[in-house]
Amino acid sequence: MMGRRFPYRIVVEWSPEDEAYVARVPAFGPACAGDGPSPEAATRNAVSAATAMLEVLEEDGDPAPAPDVAAGYSGQFRVRLPRALHATLARLAAADGVSLNQEVLALLARRLGAAASSEVARRVGSKADARRRAGRP
Repeated sequence: MMGRRFPYRIVVEWSPEDEAYVARVPAFGPACAGDGPSPEAATRNAVSAATAMLEVLEEDGDPAPAPDVAAGYSGQFRVRLPRALHATLARLAAADGVSLNQEVLALLARRLGAAASSEVARRVGSKADARRRAGRP
């Protein structure tokens, strides 16, 4: 797996019961998971578990699950929306002191769930902080 993109979706959630982040690889079923003190550590552990499962499947001559991460997504898409909604989003972004793009991303991430939004918000926040330090909007 080193050097190649991991072709399976990973779902990371905070587990109050375990007091740790738990990352699951749904393509392999509920038994394929990893935990850790951070989302990154849990993800690394889940990838290790999935890699071990792939090795066993290969040794036994069994097929691997089909990849469930579609390649080719650029991370960009164009959305057409009513002018009033555009204006509302622009006002929200201005009030939050972020770009319209960052505001929409945060709203989408929030809607997708707490686990997803914390990771996305962390990434967005890091990029925004870097831009502010560089003197860019």
